Amino acid sequence: EQLRTEAEKLAAHAIASAQATAAEQVKDISKRFRKAYYMEAAGFACLGASLLFATGWAFGWFGHSTRASQSTWADFERWNQEELQACVEAGLDTCNFHIEVPQAKKE
Repeated sequence: EQLRTEAEKLAAHAIASAQATAAEQVKDISKRFRKAYYMEAAGFACLGASLLFATGWAFGWFGHSTRASQSTWADFERWNQEELQACVEAGLDTCNFHIEVPQAKKE
């Protein structure tokens, strides 16, 4: 009878120890999964931010080049291309151009 009681105590102790160990392992595993989830979420956030930045930069560059090619200054560059090239080759910091404003025709 005493052996049986001792065996039951040992079995109960082993079961309690196994349950505590299992609970500790579950806590450790869920902590690792939580950390991995946070790292994954941070990675996706960085990826999304970089994609938004690249898309914005590309559209901005395209819009800038389109707007710049249709501006008045782009017209001046096209009209005075030879003079501009001469200024660049001469290494001048500034170039002055005489711009004629079209006048209305007199009748």
